[in-house]
Amino acid sequence: MDLKANKKMIQHKIMSESGKIVTLNDLSNIHTIGSKKKLLFNLVVFLRI
Repeated sequence: MDLKANKKMIQHKIMSESGKIVTLNDLSNIHTIGSKKKLLFNLVVFLRI
């Protein structure tokens, strides 16, 4: 989603590959969790320096 991909296309691809229902809210939550993990990792790396 950092590449500004169309959320509906991402939703369709995940649903077709997994066979499970994926809501746009699910995609938003996945994006938020990924961003938080990246921020946490960057903070840990910074603090180790």
